[in-house]
Amino acid sequence: MCRPMRSGKAGVLLRVLPWLILGMFSVCGWSCGGSSPQVRLDPRDQLVLSKHDFERKKYMKVIPDFQVLTFNYPGTAEGMEAQFLLAESYRLSKQFDLAREAYQDLIRDYPQSPRREEAQFKIGVAYLEESLPAEYDQELTWKALEEFDVFLAEFPDSPILEQARQAMNECREKMAEKDYKNGNLYLKMGYTEAARRTFERVIEEYPTTRSAPPAFLGMARAYLKEKKREEAVPFLDRLIKEYPGTPEARAAQERLGEIEGVSREQG
Repeated sequence: MCRPMRSGKAGVLLRVLPWLILGMFSVCGWSCGGSSPQVRLDPRDQLVLSKHDFERKKYMKVIPDFQVLTFNYPGTAEGMEAQFLLAESYRLSKQFDLAREAYQDLIRDYPQSPRREEAQFKIGVAYLEESLPAEYDQELTWKALEEFDVFLAEFPDSPILEQARQAMNECREKMAEKDYKNGNLYLKMGYTEAARRTFERVIEEYPTTRSAPPAFLGMARAYLKEKKREEAVPFLDRLIKEYPGTPEARAAQERLGEIEGVSREQG
């Protein structure tokens, strides 16, 4: 069942309202029952306590605490930090839509925050962590890559730049693997032209990924399946030259030997 998305302060209000009401009843209970009055912590102390539970991975427990802090103390250092930790708590508890919304709220509401660049990076991370294995649709992987591109454009000198590049490589690996597996499936089904187009996309768009060498070999296999030996040879040669020492390069060398042998017999 789809969950309606709400953004900004209205969304925060709807999420924290039950906890605010509960707090009102609690205060009433203390005063009406004649018990000692409830001690209300200042935002700094409350943030310290909530961060302690966050570090112990009690994400579901601290989400309401961070929601109340962000709502009651907007524009403060405590509110900003609570906003970031709220987003982190959502992401680490696999509530990815809410996490991305919370990161975006921080970017919008705290443009001067030192957490801003990390929030932009984590939007991409949330998409990547939610994305499906390579056998399935990779729409979320594409979205992750787009968010990492935004991060690189806005924060070219960020200290977490290398993390972003590694995450982008992970995205490209998944998308290349998806295309290679599709090409292999086409080849098994006998759709050699579709297989070649798919393998070619891997070769051209993802040449540094693990799927590139097998894609070269796939191109050659597709041509050989059509008995077009001359068209297969350049891909085998490139594979040997550009990816030396790989299992695919050794397989390409064997295929070239077989092609030369057939050519001699027919010559």
